[in-house]
Amino acid sequence: MINNQRGFSLYELVAVLTIIGIGLSMALPVISSQILRRNNEATYLQLKSTIKFAQSEAIRMNSPVNICAAQFNTTSSGANTYLNDCDNSSWNEGVLAYTDLDADNVYDSGERIRASRFDYNTTITATNASGSSLVLFTFNNNGQISTANTPFQFIITQSKFGTTYTRNVCLNSYGYVCIKNEGDTSACSSSGDSTCNE
Repeated sequence: MINNQRGFSLYELVAVLTIIGIGLSMALPVISSQILRRNNEATYLQLKSTIKFAQSEAIRMNSPVNICAAQFNTTSSGANTYLNDCDNSSWNEGVLAYTDLDADNVYDSGERIRASRFDYNTTITATNASGSSLVLFTFNNNGQISTANTPFQFIITQSKFGTTYTRNVCLNSYGYVCIKNEGDTSACSSSGDSTCNE
């Protein structure tokens, strides 16, 4: 009896692999863009969560709570990280909420309420209403921001896979956090932002 079973020819196999390769090359930019967008959203949610938690703790404890750019120390291997202090220049590493128990206007290790570390590809520019750099602000015991020159603006930028995604976040004196429409990097308005979509 003759066996008529055939396998794929080399030409058929090359054709199938070529089609798969073309499909993947078309899908990868879309997938990487979605990953970047989700990472950026995660950074925004970490920032917002810390801000809202600090606001609720200021009201609950009936005591001011400070929020600052966090500075972490990393070992040479990059494996172990720990919170070091407030960063006086950049929000890129993370955010820290603390109560100044000894009233020395400096963060001490026992004063932390919450800290979040951001993705290492994050760049955050934070400014107040006058356009000056913002590295620290305070919620008073009524849950309002007592630091002058609100609203504050946080521009979160992340770059991966050759793609960049930017999110413009506004924070007013009542602790309301909103995201401006995609692509809108205009300054935040103290009277309420019609361009905020949240």
